[in-house]
Amino acid sequence: MSGHSRKIILAERARKDLLEILELSLELWGPQQMDAYAATIDRTIARLAHFPDIGAQINHVMPGLRRVRVEHHVVYYSHDDEVVSVHRILHERRQVTKVQFHPESDE
Repeated sequence: MSGHSRKIILAERARKDLLEILELSLELWGPQQMDAYAATIDRTIARLAHFPDIGAQINHVMPGLRRVRVEHHVVYYSHDDEVVSVHRILHERRQVTKVQFHPESDE
């Protein structure tokens, strides 16, 4: 399960998701809480570099896709021997569909 450290790559949509999460956190809870939540998400994603199999597989959405929960959000990612690719970071209540992981989707 563990081993060498993999490179972490955040897809453009994952970066956008994270920015939206942090903007909302700042608006609702203030800068200290936003910073704390950002650090929690960062730690979880960094842990995936060493332990990429910790997330549950959800192959029905996309082959090789996994999910790991971070408080009220879910990090969706896949990995190989060298790279962990973070595809999306979505709210826990958001219904996940194949469309959200299609390269041309804006959803």
